[in-house]
Amino acid sequence: MKIKIASLILLTVVFCAGTILAQTDPDPDSGSSADPKDLSTVPASIPVITQGISFQMNAQLPQVPAVLPFYRPLTIDPLGLGARENAVRNIFDFQGGLIGTSSDESGNVESAMYGDTEQRSLEIFRSGALFFMKEQLFSEQAADLLNLHGSTASASAHFTSQADSFLAQLGMQRQGLYLKNVSFAELEKIENGSTSPQTTLVGAAVHYGLDIEGVPAWGPGAKTTVYFDAGGVTGYYDAMSDFEAVGEVDVIAPAAVMNAFVNVPRPQTLFRLHSGVVTRAVIEEVKLIYFMEAGNKDQQFIMPHYLISGEFFGWNPGPDPQNPTQGSTTAAPAPFVWVEPVPEPGAFLQLVSGLLGLTLLARRRKNAARI
Repeated sequence: MKIKIASLILLTVVFCAGTILAQTDPDPDSGSSADPKDLSTVPASIPVITQGISFQMNAQLPQVPAVLPFYRPLTIDPLGLGARENAVRNIFDFQGGLIGTSSDESGNVESAMYGDTEQRSLEIFRSGALFFMKEQLFSEQAADLLNLHGSTASASAHFTSQADSFLAQLGMQRQGLYLKNVSFAELEKIENGSTSPQTTLVGAAVHYGLDIEGVPAWGPGAKTTVYFDAGGVTGYYDAMSDFEAVGEVDVIAPAAVMNAFVNVPRPQTLFRLHSGVVTRAVIEEVKLIYFMEAGNKDQQFIMPHYLISGEFFGWNPGPDPQNPTQGSTTAAPAPFVWVEPVPEPGAFLQLVSGLLGLTLLARRRKNAARI
């Protein structure tokens, strides 16, 4: 039975101006990509600072539909082997046995790890996420991809074609799957007698995203990556779960969202990557997304969010904590993450906090079915 929820929207706000990589994300951190890296995964250990700031709005507000569907992620049994898991085993001739499991407090198996004598591993998550890798994704002894392909553009085209073929073999060319970018793993070496390091590209990662009904999915659970070295595929990370439509949600207009966001009557809660003081935030983009949580998180629904990106400006305190303005310096523009609920006037709100988002469950419409 499908459900209609009135006035429900999630807000995840991420200001980004550089590369953020969570320790749990196997994507390689590289500046070699022609496109900026997807900033959909943020470490959980970010310090929290409360600081009111001013806003500069440079973004054009998007046109959004009045109503969007929302979805329920479908879970799997990590100890069972479905079509995708068996396809991975067959492609790599992987016969590894179970070497360990991870369970929640109730004893439900959250993930299962399989391994073989060649040090290859396959991890399957209850969310449907899967990660296969050979002994290592990239080796220091691997051949330089630039020597083999001549340029990063040629290497990107080659590995994109190889990744497309690999996903076709797996039967994992999902509707809405699209190429995001290709990044490279770099290795710097200083040879004997040399004073400057030589950089070689020892691996590549082809990253895919997902559109859901024309709205981009975003978050640590919204990515698929195929890894390569000069010898071929070394790993496969599919964080995306399957999902089913549950009902519809009314989308709050972006102007109302931004007005509430910049005019909250209390100090904002700032989640940042270092300890400087922010005085101004420049908002560069506002867009509608579906947020997809990491595979090891319990996400009940895949809901629309507003994603707001930009930069912060401010200053770094001086060395004396009793007098931080003494010896202070201007901070360079830098990425930070901001999570703030935006209520609709008159709505009854139940706050459910998450790592990257706050869920606003507004008052159900009269006669709406219960979840």
